[in-house]
Amino acid sequence: MAAGEPYVVNRADLAVDDGSPEFVGADHGGGARICLILVDARPGSGPRLHRHPYEEVFVVLEGRATYVERERELEARAGTSWSSRRACPTASSTPATARCARSTST
Repeated sequence: MAAGEPYVVNRADLAVDDGSPEFVGADHGGGARICLILVDARPGSGPRLHRHPYEEVFVVLEGRATYVERERELEARAGTSWSSRRACPTASSTPATARCARSTST
């Protein structure tokens, strides 16, 4: 497949990291500089406060999630999204079962 051509990847073909399927554009021949992670989170799960050298966008598909950026805490419900800035300390958790999609640039 030539770089820039459209392509389809089945969820079953995605690499799984920490139980979450990850689409890493560079791994699929299209040269996309983006990563999309599909998260099915159990109650109380989520990463502790951490930083990334890139921006992130989260979309809550079902349920709700709590997002913390620095000392500010926000609740997001299905149909909402949030973004985090590069190198900004963030954390997230789910008080109930949630399905989220997380997109990052690579």
